[in-house]
Amino acid sequence: MESTFVERLLENAIRIDPAYTMYDTNDSGCPVVNFELESTSGLWEIAQDICREKGLKPFDSLGEEGTYNFYVGVTGMCGETLLDGYIEIVRKPYDEHDTSVYLPIGEDEADTILEILNMQCEEYDGMDLEQLLDEAKEGAARG
Repeated sequence: MESTFVERLLENAIRIDPAYTMYDTNDSGCPVVNFELESTSGLWEIAQDICREKGLKPFDSLGEEGTYNFYVGVTGMCGETLLDGYIEIVRKPYDEHDTSVYLPIGEDEADTILEILNMQCEEYDGMDLEQLLDEAKEGAARG
């Protein structure tokens, strides 16, 4: 089956940084895996637009004024793998405090992003998302 336009955009924009995968549990005890995403040109442009909309000064394209860090989380709940409803964008300006803004994720995009994350996890970690969530749950049980 051929990819749609949006799926191809997401495939190019969503790249996990394998060095920054964090395992945790939420307040309900459900396993959570948080990923830092690489700062791709697609995510950078979206971050710039969101900052403009929020009245925040966008950074220059060279990153001399600051940078953006991108995070997304996956939760295992009741046998389902659920994506956070947003990508967190943390602005790290060099002259101010960090500020977070959020990119909402629709249901259609969430399914595509979960597929992309799953493929990348298998590529980088040799485990799929369910296995990583099991690791988070086991880590929480060990304390």
